[in-house]
Amino acid sequence: MAISIRLAESVYLRDRHVAALLTITGRPRRFAPRDDGPQLPALARHFIVGLILCAGLAAAAEPDTGSNTVPADWAQIQSDASGQTVYFNAWGGDPSINRYLAWAAEELRAQHDLRLVHVKVTDVAEAVSRIMAEKAAGRDEGGSVDLLWINGENFAALKRANLLWGPWAERVPHAALIDWQDNPTTRIDMTLPTEGFELPWGTAAFTLFYHEPHVPVPPHDPAALLAWIEQHPGRFSYPQPPAFLGSAFLKQLLLLLTDERERLLKPAGDDFADVAEPLWQWLDRAHAAMWRGGRLFPPSGPAQRELLAVGELDWMMSYNPSEASRAIRQQELHETIGALHFSGGALANTHFLAIPANASAKAGAMVTANFLVSPRAQAQKADERHWGDPTVLDMSRLATTERALFDSASTGAATPPAPDQFLPEPHPSWTTRLEAAWLRRYVR
Repeated sequence: MAISIRLAESVYLRDRHVAALLTITGRPRRFAPRDDGPQLPALARHFIVGLILCAGLAAAAEPDTGSNTVPADWAQIQSDASGQTVYFNAWGGDPSINRYLAWAAEELRAQHDLRLVHVKVTDVAEAVSRIMAEKAAGRDEGGSVDLLWINGENFAALKRANLLWGPWAERVPHAALIDWQDNPTTRIDMTLPTEGFELPWGTAAFTLFYHEPHVPVPPHDPAALLAWIEQHPGRFSYPQPPAFLGSAFLKQLLLLLTDERERLLKPAGDDFADVAEPLWQWLDRAHAAMWRGGRLFPPSGPAQRELLAVGELDWMMSYNPSEASRAIRQQELHETIGALHFSGGALANTHFLAIPANASAKAGAMVTANFLVSPRAQAQKADERHWGDPTVLDMSRLATTERALFDSASTGAATPPAPDQFLPEPHPSWTTRLEAAWLRRYVR
C-alpha cells in the first residue's frame, strides 16, 4: 500500500506514534519499480489505511495480554504442532534464501509432520499491514500470518500495537545456545528491547562490494568514496529507499558523517534536520556523478547486483558479508569482486523471528523457530553454498559434533574480515524520517 508522505509527516508532527504506524505499515514504495502483481484500488487502500490506524490506536490503548500465555511443556507444543501448517512471511527476493527455506520445510515435514509455507513478500511491511488490517476487522484468532522474519521499525510497530504473541523466544530449547551475553543485539532490536517477543535468527553487517579491476584502491570512508564517485561518473548507485538496503546505506553514511552518533540511538525529534544535514550534503554531491545522474536508482539489492554482474555498475551493497562469495560460487557474479567494511565501523543488527498475536498455528511457529536456530539449521544457513548468513549461536555452548558442522562451512575470497567496529542501528524513528525526507528531496 502507498500512503502520502505529506500525510505521514504532518501526522508525525502531531503524534509520533501515529506517524510511525502510518509510515511503517504503508511504506511509500510506489516510487520504486516493482512487478509483484496488481495493487489495490485507491479507495480500498485508503479504507485499509483507516482500519490499520484504528487497530493500532485501539490495541495500544487497550492491550490484551490474555492471548499471550505461552505454554511451558515443550513435548505438548511439539504434539500440538504435528499436522499444522505454518505460514512464514519472509522476504522472497533471493533465490538462495528461498532454496534454504525450501530445505527447512522438508526437514520440518520429516521431523515434525509440519507443513511450512514460505509466503514470499517484497517487504515485510506488507505482512505487518495485513496483521493490522485483520486486527481492525476483529480477527483476533485464525490470522493469516503465523511466523515473521522481522526487525527494526516493523517490530516496533507491531510491539507498540500489542500485536505480537509472547514472550516466547527464550522458552524454545535451542534458545539456550544463542549468544545472548556477548552479542547485545540479540536482546535489543535497533535500540528497542525485544523482551522475548523475537527470537534471534541471524546477524548482519553492512558491506560494500566492488569490481576490483576498476577499483584498485578501494575507499574506506565516506569522503574517499565520494571522491571515487566524482572521479568515475555513472559507476556507483544504491537501492532506492525505502528498499531496506537503500535505507541502510543512508543510516551507514549518517553514522559515519555525524558528530552526534549517540543522538541516533534516541527517537528522532525537532533536531532531525540539523543532525541529518551532513548526509544530504554528501548525497547532493554524489548524486550529480552517480548512475543515471542520481535520477534513477536500482529498486532493490538484487537489482543492483545484476547491474554489477553485467558491468553497468562497479559497486553493490549488502547486509550479508558473504553475499558476493555465494554469488560467485553460483556463477551470478564474476570472480574479480572485492569487499570492504568502512573503517569507521559497519552498521550491524540481528534479524529475528516473531509470532503475531492472532497466529493460527502458534505451536507450529514455535517448533519451526526452534528448528531454524538449531545447530544443524544454523550451520546450513552459515554455509555460503546455501545462504552464507552469520549464525546467532555461541560456539562455546555447542557440542563438539555441532561445532564441526560450522567448521565444514565454506567461506569465499570475496567475504571480508569482520569490521573494526559494529555500529548499532539507530532508533527506528530515524529510518522512517530519513526515508520520508529522502523521497521528498530526491524523487521528482
